[in-house]
Amino acid sequence: MKRIYLLATLLLVGAFWFTSCKKSPPPQTAPVSFDWDKGPIEIDAQVAKYPKEYQTTYNNLIKAKCTQCHPLSRSLWAPYYDEATWKGVVSKMANRAGSQVTTGDVPAITKFFMYDHAKRKAEIEKMFQDNHWEKKDPVEVQ
Repeated sequence: MKRIYLLATLLLVGAFWFTSCKKSPPPQTAPVSFDWDKGPIEIDAQVAKYPKEYQTTYNNLIKAKCTQCHPLSRSLWAPYYDEATWKGVVSKMANRAGSQVTTGDVPAITKFFMYDHAKRKAEIEKMFQDNHWEKKDPVEVQ
């Protein structure tokens, strides 16, 4: 009989200990932010002068899909100029859970940013110089 009471007591103590040792939820982390998030939030006037293909990509993909996860300024002012980097960044975004960007969108978005940044490279570089922004590599941070 003593064994049954001892066993019951051990089970109760164990159950109490088990329920009191629940893991606390992970701490909330701040969203990743980059210095170029502070840039102007649109370039509609410049894009209006681009060929129709790029205007469509800007309006239907970049403004509509990329902004679901981060500010438009992040893409517009990111200091990337080579195709491999843009393709890598956009592919990484397309592969994220819940991303609105699909792998089929990657070539058009990459092509847009290659064209856009070639057109606005001096403007982008000046933003960094004027505002003393740091050129960090978001591919490493994200």
